[in-house]
Amino acid sequence: MKYTILAAGALAFLSACNPAQLGVSGSLTSKGYINRSEVSLGNVYLWDRSSETARRVNFVDPDKHPLIPRSAERDETVTFKQGAEVSGNVELTEAEISNLSLEVARRSSVAGKALSSEGFRDPLAALLNEIRADKERWYRSLELDENFRLEDNVVLVLVSEVTIGNSLRVEVDKTAAAGATFSSRTVSTARGDLKFEISDTNQIDVTNADGSVLFARMIPYTASQGPNGVRFATVRDKEAVADLAEVLASGL
Repeated sequence: MKYTILAAGALAFLSACNPAQLGVSGSLTSKGYINRSEVSLGNVYLWDRSSETARRVNFVDPDKHPLIPRSAERDETVTFKQGAEVSGNVELTEAEISNLSLEVARRSSVAGKALSSEGFRDPLAALLNEIRADKERWYRSLELDENFRLEDNVVLVLVSEVTIGNSLRVEVDKTAAAGATFSSRTVSTARGDLKFEISDTNQIDVTNADGSVLFARMIPYTASQGPNGVRFATVRDKEAVADLAEVLASGL
Protein backbone atom coordinates (compact mmCIF):
# COMPACT_ATOMS: atom_id res chain seq x y z
CA MET A 1 0.00 0.00 0.00
CA LYS A 2 1.27 3.44 -0.84
CA TYR A 3 1.32 5.77 2.15
CA THR A 4 1.20 9.51 1.64
CA ILE A 5 3.62 11.41 3.90
CA LEU A 6 2.69 15.07 3.97
CA ALA A 7 5.24 17.84 3.88
CA ALA A 8 5.75 19.70 7.14
CA GLY A 9 3.59 22.78 7.34
CA ALA A 10 1.40 21.73 4.43
CA LEU A 11 -1.58 21.05 6.63
CA ALA A 12 -2.77 22.17 10.03
CA PHE A 13 -2.03 20.03 13.04
CA LEU A 14 -4.66 17.45 13.84
CA SER A 15 -7.58 18.39 16.04
CA ALA A 16 -10.92 16.89 16.94
CA CYS A 17 -12.46 19.06 14.21
CA ASN A 18 -9.81 18.18 11.64
CA PRO A 19 -9.37 14.39 11.72
CA ALA A 20 -6.87 12.42 9.68
CA GLN A 21 -8.28 11.19 6.39
CA LEU A 22 -7.88 7.49 5.58
CA GLY A 23 -9.03 5.56 2.53
CA VAL A 24 -9.86 1.86 2.47
CA SER A 25 -11.27 1.44 -1.05
CA GLY A 26 -7.91 0.18 -2.30
CA SER A 27 -7.40 -2.33 0.51
CA LEU A 28 -7.36 -6.10 0.19
CA THR A 29 -10.09 -7.93 2.13
CA SER A 30 -10.75 -11.53 3.11
CA LYS A 31 -12.87 -11.81 -0.08
CA GLY A 32 -10.38 -10.12 -2.38
CA TYR A 33 -10.42 -6.56 -3.66
CA ILE A 34 -13.39 -4.27 -3.22
CA ASN A 35 -14.84 -3.91 -6.70
CA ARG A 36 -15.19 -0.36 -7.94
CA SER A 37 -14.91 -1.36 -11.59
CA GLU A 38 -16.88 -3.35 -14.14
CA VAL A 39 -15.12 -6.67 -13.50
CA SER A 40 -16.51 -10.12 -14.25
CA LEU A 41 -15.36 -13.64 -13.48
CA GLY A 42 -12.82 -14.66 -16.13
CA ASN A 43 -11.79 -11.18 -17.27
CA VAL A 44 -8.12 -11.00 -18.28
CA TYR A 45 -6.20 -7.71 -18.08
CA LEU A 46 -2.74 -6.49 -18.97
CA TRP A 47 -1.53 -4.33 -16.11
CA ASP A 48 1.33 -1.93 -16.83
CA ARG A 49 3.00 -1.27 -13.49
CA SER A 50 5.04 1.59 -14.92
CA SER A 51 2.04 3.66 -15.99
CA GLU A 52 -0.28 2.22 -13.29
CA THR A 53 -2.90 1.40 -15.92
CA ALA A 54 -4.73 -1.78 -16.89
CA ARG A 55 -6.85 -2.78 -19.85
CA ARG A 56 -8.97 -5.83 -20.53
CA VAL A 57 -7.56 -7.96 -23.38
CA ASN A 58 -9.35 -11.33 -23.19
CA PHE A 59 -11.75 -13.58 -21.30
CA VAL A 60 -11.68 -17.05 -19.74
CA ASP A 61 -15.23 -18.37 -20.16
CA PRO A 62 -16.50 -19.70 -16.79
CA ASP A 63 -18.98 -21.97 -18.60
CA LYS A 64 -16.10 -23.99 -20.05
CA HIS A 65 -14.19 -24.78 -16.85
CA PRO A 66 -14.85 -26.41 -13.46
CA LEU A 67 -16.07 -23.91 -10.87
CA ILE A 68 -16.30 -23.92 -7.12
CA PRO A 69 -20.06 -24.27 -6.50
CA ARG A 70 -21.68 -20.91 -5.88
CA SER A 71 -22.16 -20.42 -2.16
CA ALA A 72 -25.55 -19.78 -0.61
CA GLU A 73 -26.41 -16.13 -0.04
CA ARG A 74 -25.71 -14.89 3.48
CA ASP A 75 -25.04 -11.71 5.39
CA GLU A 76 -21.36 -11.54 6.27
CA THR A 77 -18.73 -9.31 7.82
CA VAL A 78 -15.66 -9.04 5.59
CA THR A 79 -12.35 -8.14 7.24
CA PHE A 80 -9.42 -6.15 5.85
CA LYS A 81 -6.06 -7.83 5.19
CA GLN A 82 -4.10 -4.70 4.30
CA GLY A 83 -3.81 -1.31 5.90
CA ALA A 84 -5.73 1.81 4.96
CA GLU A 85 -4.07 4.65 3.07
CA VAL A 86 -3.39 7.84 5.04
CA SER A 87 -4.19 10.61 2.59
CA GLY A 88 -4.49 13.92 4.42
CA ASN A 89 -4.84 16.19 7.45
CA VAL A 90 -1.98 14.74 9.46
CA GLU A 91 1.78 15.12 9.98
CA LEU A 92 3.25 11.82 11.14
CA THR A 93 6.41 9.81 10.76
CA GLU A 94 6.45 6.90 8.35
CA ALA A 95 6.30 4.48 11.30
CA GLU A 96 3.29 6.29 12.78
CA ILE A 97 1.51 6.27 9.42
CA SER A 98 2.14 2.53 9.15
CA ASN A 99 0.84 1.93 12.69
CA LEU A 100 -2.29 3.99 12.08
CA SER A 101 -2.94 2.27 8.77
CA LEU A 102 -2.67 -1.19 10.32
CA GLU A 103 -4.82 -0.17 13.29
CA VAL A 104 -7.61 1.07 11.05
CA ALA A 105 -7.46 -2.17 9.04
CA ARG A 106 -7.78 -4.21 12.26
CA ARG A 107 -10.70 -2.19 13.55
CA SER A 108 -12.52 -1.83 10.24
CA SER A 109 -14.71 -4.24 8.33
CA VAL A 110 -17.29 -4.29 5.56
CA ALA A 111 -20.79 -5.50 6.38
CA GLY A 112 -22.25 -7.27 3.36
CA LYS A 113 -25.79 -8.40 2.68
CA ALA A 114 -26.79 -11.48 0.64
CA LEU A 115 -23.19 -12.28 -0.33
CA SER A 116 -22.53 -15.24 -2.61
CA SER A 117 -19.19 -16.26 -4.16
CA GLU A 118 -18.25 -18.18 -7.30
CA GLY A 119 -14.86 -18.89 -8.84
CA PHE A 120 -12.64 -21.18 -10.88
CA ARG A 121 -11.65 -24.42 -9.16
CA ASP A 122 -8.18 -24.16 -10.76
CA PRO A 123 -7.69 -20.63 -12.20
CA LEU A 124 -4.32 -21.32 -13.84
CA ALA A 125 -5.55 -24.52 -15.51
CA ALA A 126 -8.57 -22.66 -16.84
CA LEU A 127 -6.35 -19.92 -18.29
CA LEU A 128 -3.94 -22.38 -19.91
CA ASN A 129 -6.76 -24.50 -21.37
CA GLU A 130 -8.30 -21.42 -22.97
CA ILE A 131 -4.93 -20.47 -24.48
CA ARG A 132 -4.28 -23.99 -25.83
CA ALA A 133 -7.65 -23.93 -27.58
CA ASP A 134 -6.71 -20.83 -29.61
CA LYS A 135 -3.02 -20.04 -29.17
CA GLU A 136 -2.66 -17.59 -32.02
CA ARG A 137 -5.49 -15.33 -30.82
CA TRP A 138 -4.41 -15.47 -27.20
CA TYR A 139 -0.73 -14.85 -27.88
CA ARG A 140 -1.67 -11.86 -30.00
CA SER A 141 -3.98 -10.43 -27.32
CA LEU A 142 -1.32 -10.83 -24.63
CA GLU A 143 1.30 -9.16 -26.83
CA LEU A 144 3.90 -11.83 -26.03
CA ASP A 145 7.38 -11.56 -27.53
CA GLU A 146 9.30 -14.38 -29.23
CA ASN A 147 10.31 -15.74 -25.81
CA PHE A 148 6.70 -15.77 -24.58
CA ARG A 149 7.33 -12.88 -22.23
CA LEU A 150 5.09 -9.92 -21.59
CA GLU A 151 6.39 -6.42 -22.14
CA ASP A 152 8.63 -4.99 -19.41
CA ASN A 153 6.72 -4.19 -16.20
CA VAL A 154 3.52 -5.69 -17.61
CA VAL A 155 1.59 -8.32 -15.62
CA LEU A 156 -1.34 -10.49 -16.68
CA VAL A 157 -4.26 -10.33 -14.24
CA LEU A 158 -7.08 -12.91 -14.10
CA VAL A 159 -10.34 -12.39 -12.20
CA SER A 160 -10.49 -15.80 -10.51
CA GLU A 161 -13.46 -15.34 -8.14
CA VAL A 162 -16.25 -12.84 -7.60
CA THR A 163 -18.63 -12.20 -4.72
CA ILE A 164 -22.07 -10.88 -5.55
CA GLY A 165 -24.33 -9.13 -3.07
CA ASN A 166 -26.85 -6.33 -2.68
CA SER A 167 -25.33 -4.18 0.06
CA LEU A 168 -21.99 -3.07 1.53
CA ARG A 169 -21.29 -0.79 4.47
CA VAL A 170 -17.90 0.16 5.91
CA GLU A 171 -17.74 -0.09 9.71
CA VAL A 172 -15.17 0.78 12.37
CA ASP A 173 -15.60 -1.07 15.67
CA LYS A 174 -18.93 -2.34 14.26
CA THR A 175 -20.15 1.25 13.90
CA ALA A 176 -21.06 2.71 10.51
CA ALA A 177 -18.00 4.65 9.37
CA ALA A 178 -19.75 7.13 7.07
CA GLY A 179 -19.56 10.58 8.64
CA ALA A 180 -18.12 9.28 11.92
CA THR A 181 -14.85 10.24 13.63
CA PHE A 182 -12.81 7.78 15.70
CA SER A 183 -9.87 8.02 18.11
CA SER A 184 -6.65 6.15 17.40
CA ARG A 185 -5.53 3.66 20.03
CA THR A 186 -1.92 3.47 18.84
CA VAL A 187 -0.97 6.97 17.70
CA SER A 188 -1.25 10.32 19.48
CA THR A 189 0.02 13.82 18.72
CA ALA A 190 1.51 16.62 20.78
CA ARG A 191 -1.97 18.10 20.93
CA GLY A 192 -3.65 14.98 22.26
CA ASP A 193 -5.55 12.05 20.85
CA LEU A 194 -5.32 11.48 17.11
CA LYS A 195 -8.71 11.41 15.44
CA PHE A 196 -9.40 9.78 12.09
CA GLU A 197 -12.23 9.19 9.67
CA ILE A 198 -12.72 6.99 6.61
CA SER A 199 -12.79 9.42 3.70
CA ASP A 200 -14.02 7.13 0.91
CA THR A 201 -17.08 5.42 2.39
CA ASN A 202 -19.16 7.00 -0.38
CA GLN A 203 -17.13 4.96 -2.88
CA ILE A 204 -17.80 1.68 -1.05
CA ASP A 205 -21.14 1.88 0.77
CA VAL A 206 -23.60 0.58 -1.83
CA THR A 207 -27.12 -0.81 -2.01
CA ASN A 208 -28.31 -2.64 -5.10
CA ALA A 209 -31.42 -4.75 -4.69
CA ASP A 210 -30.65 -6.64 -7.92
CA GLY A 211 -27.16 -7.60 -6.76
CA SER A 212 -23.77 -6.74 -8.24
CA VAL A 213 -20.12 -7.84 -8.04
CA LEU A 214 -18.92 -6.38 -4.74
CA PHE A 215 -15.57 -8.20 -4.37
CA ALA A 216 -13.14 -9.77 -6.84
CA ARG A 217 -10.17 -12.04 -6.33
CA MET A 218 -7.55 -11.22 -8.92
CA ILE A 219 -4.38 -13.21 -9.59
CA PRO A 220 -1.36 -11.47 -11.15
CA TYR A 221 0.91 -13.61 -13.36
CA THR A 222 4.21 -13.16 -15.14
CA ALA A 223 4.81 -15.06 -18.39
CA SER A 224 7.79 -17.00 -19.73
CA GLN A 225 8.60 -19.81 -22.15
CA GLY A 226 7.63 -23.33 -21.10
CA PRO A 227 8.07 -26.73 -22.77
CA ASN A 228 4.81 -26.38 -24.71
CA GLY A 229 4.49 -22.62 -25.15
CA VAL A 230 3.75 -19.95 -22.59
CA ARG A 231 3.78 -20.66 -18.88
CA PHE A 232 2.79 -18.44 -15.98
CA ALA A 233 4.04 -17.79 -12.45
CA THR A 234 1.96 -16.11 -9.76
CA VAL A 235 3.27 -12.73 -8.58
CA ARG A 236 3.46 -12.89 -4.78
CA ASP A 237 5.33 -9.66 -4.10
CA LYS A 238 3.39 -7.76 -1.39
CA GLU A 239 4.02 -4.41 -3.02
CA ALA A 240 2.60 -5.68 -6.31
CA VAL A 241 -0.50 -7.00 -4.57
CA ALA A 242 -1.02 -3.63 -2.89
CA ASP A 243 -0.46 -1.76 -6.16
CA LEU A 244 -3.02 -3.98 -7.90
CA ALA A 245 -5.58 -2.95 -5.28
CA GLU A 246 -4.94 0.70 -6.14
CA VAL A 247 -5.40 -0.01 -9.86
CA LEU A 248 -8.74 -1.70 -9.24
CA ALA A 249 -9.84 1.10 -6.93
CA SER A 250 -9.08 3.71 -9.58
CA GLY A 251 -11.14 1.80 -12.14
CA LEU A 252 -10.31 -0.90 -14.68
